Amino acid sequence: MTIRMRKQTNNGTLFTLVEFLEYCDDGGFDDNDGFGYLATADEVSNVEIIPSWRRRTVSQHPWATHVIWFNK
Repeated sequence: MTIRMRKQTNNGTLFTLVEFLEYCDDGGFDDNDGFGYLATADEVSNVEIIPSWRRRTVSQHPWATHVIWFNK
């Protein structure tokens, strides 16, 4: 998979990676709530992240510092 980055827009909710992982660990997000993309503070990637695969996805992409989340 080729990772593509683009400038963030105001769509979705931007979380730091730590915040997102804590919300998932505490049961605040599950796979039925929505989906997100790995991001940095300024750009969003095409790498999708879902709560049940969060740790694996994050471990494969150490550059990610944020998640942009889209509720269903």
